[in-house]
Amino acid sequence: MNMTSKSAQFAALIGIDWASQRHALCLYDCATAKRESSILEHTPEAIAQWARGLQERFKGKKIALCLEQSKGPLIYALLEYPFFVLYPINPATAARYRMAFKTSRAKDDPSDAQVCLELVLHHREKLNPWLPNDAPTRELSCLLQHRRAAVDRISLLRWAASSCSNGLRSRSCTKRARKVCASFITRTTAVAWM
Repeated sequence: MNMTSKSAQFAALIGIDWASQRHALCLYDCATAKRESSILEHTPEAIAQWARGLQERFKGKKIALCLEQSKGPLIYALLEYPFFVLYPINPATAARYRMAFKTSRAKDDPSDAQVCLELVLHHREKLNPWLPNDAPTRELSCLLQHRRAAVDRISLLRWAASSCSNGLRSRSCTKRARKVCASFITRTTAVAWM
């Protein structure tokens, strides 16, 4: 199968090396077979502007994105755009691919984006596109995160109340400190059992 037929279902392929501040990008235009490298700032505005530009440039056709991440703010930002098909890969996959074909073993952002592009360009049939969970599963996940946070808060409050209670029993505790501790215990006990 030649490169043109492999890429026919997509208008473009993009390799992304994500980072907390800026993302390195390597784009392959399937119509012209030309590559472009660029940097994308990690702000919601910059990501939105970049995505709208791609949507306009490629007339809303599907674009494959390969990145070393399966969850996180960048993935969730990209999910807002239905024309993106995300191919998250394990960072070890990219590292092994880089080592197999780059003898210098130099690691820099543009080459990591190029490695991701190479993977999606030449080995896409072996990669799994990221499929978001269905609505009930997403809702359950959100509820479980809130439950975990509530359990953590209750545990912290119980520990703090216990520490205060031990402080109240201490002979060196001042009258003001006892009053503050007693007030804290009353408030936290009420919150913890809500």
